[in-house]
Amino acid sequence: MCRFIDAEKATEDNPDGYSIALMCRVMGVNRSTYYTWLAGRPAAAVRQRAEEEMAFSGCTWPTRR
Repeated sequence: MCRFIDAEKATEDNPDGYSIALMCRVMGVNRSTYYTWLAGRPAAAVRQRAEEEMAFSGCTWPTRR
């Protein structure tokens, strides 16, 4: 749902979009949930990039034995 809210929010590029508060209220999502998801996106992107590099190189994540 947070991806949808992010895609449909009003911005300079999308002036016909809806406010985050309105979409969260209609969809039953706390605004704090949306903003927590938004704050975590950079870390998720870094993790995704690292996983792709490891898959390309044939490495795996270290595991406990």
